[in-house]
Amino acid sequence: MRLTLARGATVALSYERASCTHGEANASLEIEGRDGAVSWQGLPYLDNSTAAIMRTDVAGSVVEQMSRFGIEGALNTAR
Repeated sequence: MRLTLARGATVALSYERASCTHGEANASLEIEGRDGAVSWQGLPYLDNSTAAIMRTDVAGSVVEQMSRFGIEGALNTAR
């Protein structure tokens, strides 16, 4: 899987999935980098939207910014 950035650069992403585990269910989608991190909801909820949260360091404090957006072609789309 590749993530294409706004300026056209690409970043390779890896995907791991575990099954047959005995712990609690857990889903974590996050990319961490030198200047911050972004996490997002993996599947759209009932309203066909998702949220992405970007966290950055500003003067030694974590600043969090959330963006909600629709998902085109989601399975829950009314016909």
